[in-house]
Amino acid sequence: MSADPGTLEPRPTPAPTQEKQSITILSELDSYIAERMKGQPATVEDVKERVKVHERQTLSRHRLSLPEFFQALSYDDAPEHKGEFVFKWIFKDKRSIDRHLGVLGWTLVNRSYFQQAPRYLFTANGGVEVGDAILGFIPAKQAIQMRLAPGKRSRERLSSQMTQTEADYVLMTGNPKDEKVYQPKIGPETEESSEEKVPGVLIEGRDF
Repeated sequence: MSADPGTLEPRPTPAPTQEKQSITILSELDSYIAERMKGQPATVEDVKERVKVHERQTLSRHRLSLPEFFQALSYDDAPEHKGEFVFKWIFKDKRSIDRHLGVLGWTLVNRSYFQQAPRYLFTANGGVEVGDAILGFIPAKQAIQMRLAPGKRSRERLSSQMTQTEADYVLMTGNPKDEKVYQPKIGPETEESSEEKVPGVLIEGRDF
């Protein structure tokens, strides 16, 4: 029997094609180099400028000196005026970073805070680094308070242990009525020295 011309025969469904995906396996060193490349200057002109900056730093500045961009913002290093921030190189150790960020209130420098800074100053992790140190910053007002705090505590502690018992006499104790506190009395020699001297009169008890 011939097939009914009005009936369509089903067409075979083509097998799904598998897209080929290339997978590149990098060694730890290759992966590190790739990350460092991402943080390199974007153009050749930036590379030239970076070399000039490094030459100036190598010839005339200490290794841990602040980059020129941050000097103008630094309260300590700004020559013409006091900057808004205080910068500090923080040791790249987990405990050191946790202490500075979590306890002391420092913040790590990155481009989100200083968008005008040259790109070549930042490394692959987004920070500004020199050797084993990474740059942190804190508002100058807060930094000054931190610097003055130890001296203030010392003065307060010393003041709490001083009691003025007479016009010219101070006891180093916060409780002058304690039975252990001893205040020496003025002796005869001191009394004699306080008397008015009369010319030609010999005071007994002296051998000079």
